[in-house]
Amino acid sequence: MRYSGLTDLIRILTFGIIALIILLVINTLFISMHKEAIIPLSVLLIDFILSTLGMMLLRIAVKYSYEQLSQWERGVMQTVLIGSWENALLMMQLLELDRNRKHKIIAIFDKDRNKNGFYLKGIPTYTIEKFSEIIEKESVEAVVLQKGYLNPDQKLQLIDYCLQEHIRVMTVPNLRSTKGLSLSIFQLKELRMEDLLEREPIKLNLQEISRFLIDRSILITGAAGSIGSEIVKQIASFNPKILILVDQAESPMYELEMDLKKLFPQVRYSLIIGDICDKNHMEKIFAQYKPEIVYHAAAYKHVPLMEENPCEAFKTNVLGTVNLVQCSLKYQVTKFIMISTDKAVNPTNVMGATKRLAEMYVQASQKFTSTKFITTRFGNVIGSNGSAVLLFKRQIENGGPVTITHPEVTRFFMTIPEACQLVLEASMAGKGGEIFVFDMGERIKILDLATKMIKLSGFIPNEDIKIVFTGLRPGEKLYEELIHDKENNIPTYHPKIMIARTREINFHTLHEQIQEFQFFLNQRNAEEIVRKMKELIPEYVSNNSKYCLIDNQMKEKTMIKKSNISGN
Repeated sequence: MRYSGLTDLIRILTFGIIALIILLVINTLFISMHKEAIIPLSVLLIDFILSTLGMMLLRIAVKYSYEQLSQWERGVMQTVLIGSWENALLMMQLLELDRNRKHKIIAIFDKDRNKNGFYLKGIPTYTIEKFSEIIEKESVEAVVLQKGYLNPDQKLQLIDYCLQEHIRVMTVPNLRSTKGLSLSIFQLKELRMEDLLEREPIKLNLQEISRFLIDRSILITGAAGSIGSEIVKQIASFNPKILILVDQAESPMYELEMDLKKLFPQVRYSLIIGDICDKNHMEKIFAQYKPEIVYHAAAYKHVPLMEENPCEAFKTNVLGTVNLVQCSLKYQVTKFIMISTDKAVNPTNVMGATKRLAEMYVQASQKFTSTKFITTRFGNVIGSNGSAVLLFKRQIENGGPVTITHPEVTRFFMTIPEACQLVLEASMAGKGGEIFVFDMGERIKILDLATKMIKLSGFIPNEDIKIVFTGLRPGEKLYEELIHDKENNIPTYHPKIMIARTREINFHTLHEQIQEFQFFLNQRNAEEIVRKMKELIPEYVSNNSKYCLIDNQMKEKTMIKKSNISGN
């Protein structure tokens, strides 16, 4: 009875009326046969009123008593709402579903100045500008924010203020847009790091993207990874002919299949466990499915691990890409899109160098074919496997410390959906041979990121959770770049997408040079692989790595050559 609501009361009334009607019919039949009522009409009416009201009042009393007892157990949280009046009403209903805490709503903040000073269900309404003033007056413990209601700048200012004052921030979607769907407490979410990155929504040319993807055979490598799986889901919404999904990770592929069955039951797909380094397997996949579009997201990406394993990094990131490019050329793929990284720019580590070499090969392949080869380059994505955000979250859950390599380290960040939306836009618009660079916004200081995450979790940095600096890891930079010093950005029709103008590369020469690596791969000679990459990529200068020694040797060699020339 403690879960009774309006629906239950209406049901009691309905059954009471039905019972009354049945008894009235029986009474009428008895009167027609015996000229006398079996039950007096007044008794029937009194019984109906007393029994119906009694059952209703009993349920109301039980529900009210349970809520009062729950309040003592849960405590009351002073809460304010930020959103339109229409959504505020729904937010109130949603907060009533919260079984873990009782919310006392003390104010509503609405952008509509005409609502200022008015009351909604007895709760005063203020403009957003009065937020800090009201918060200082009242002992506010929580803020419930309607997603997308404030512009990104307003939202960040408000969140920074709340974190400073140790006020909990929760978000809800635009509840009016969920019309027809029942409210669920799962719509009330704790603030996440992705919410702190929220920028103006990316405007996509959905009509052109749809025309590009609909009814096409599309192959995606690294399909079960963070970026790959999001690309799969976004493409699935455009009804492709078939998705050919390739990845070597069995468990994540199973999870991807479960997501596809649930979210896109109408989409045809084929899951293939395979390694892009296996040329024969890739050849068979292309021969069987003849994909029209290829999205290449498979790669090794962890900087310190790849610094210790250059052979595997080269094999997967470079030779794996070469295999896919060769298959795309042979089977006349319409478009080939490679996912690259900002670490390929002025690389200081093995991972970045292998991705830069892969970029060069993809770009050089454009000259002799009708296949359009396109590269997309962006920075870190929040929530991707192995990202700093996931590491910090785990460390905070374990009570700390949170480890940061250097107090001044900065990174570009994007959300996974943002990055994949821009990949689709660039892949649709690309003419072939471009390296598309995405607008990642401002660099974010990792120390600030960690501090905000600790505060979001309800702790005080360096009191409840310690922050420890561990020193830069092998190959790690203090800051990343999206373009090389000698590259120029060319604007495109889309404000968030630019083209990096790079130096000319001879495909045949580069192809031969890459084949020369095979000898050193067979010998597992990591040092020579790194040395040869440095010869092919002059801007590759190791940082905080054992391979810095090779840079010094190459510099000495160059100086000796110069002195010999000047001596002659």
